[in-house]
Amino acid sequence: MSPLSALSLAFQWPALLLVALSATVLALLAGAPGIYWMFLVLPAWMMITWIIKYGFALLEAAANGEKQAPVASTEMMGPFGDVRAWAVPILGSVLAIAAWHSPPPLRIALVVLALGILPLAMTAMAVSDDF
Repeated sequence: MSPLSALSLAFQWPALLLVALSATVLALLAGAPGIYWMFLVLPAWMMITWIIKYGFALLEAAANGEKQAPVASTEMMGPFGDVRAWAVPILGSVLAIAAWHSPPPLRIALVVLALGILPLAMTAMAVSDDF
């Protein structure tokens, strides 16, 4: 499969519908008046892990040479069952918090480090199916 046809999987209807649904739910959660942020953490975490699990399913479909994007299923929904869905947001959160609380020169170094580590971590998790 060529890289261009593998990239086209992300622009097929199942993937676009998942992004639209997730963006709508997250926007409704973020804009809900009178709801405290602590009640929004779990639903937002579940939506983010669902997107990440679907991203790994999309990556595996491209690696297997499939021509159609996989359909998001209820097994993908929720943070349980796949450690990779926890690793990516935790890694990103730790780096974001570290960058937020550091002085500007160190902040730039952390951003460069994150941009270097993220593709490597994603590749390792996609190949090994483990954290």
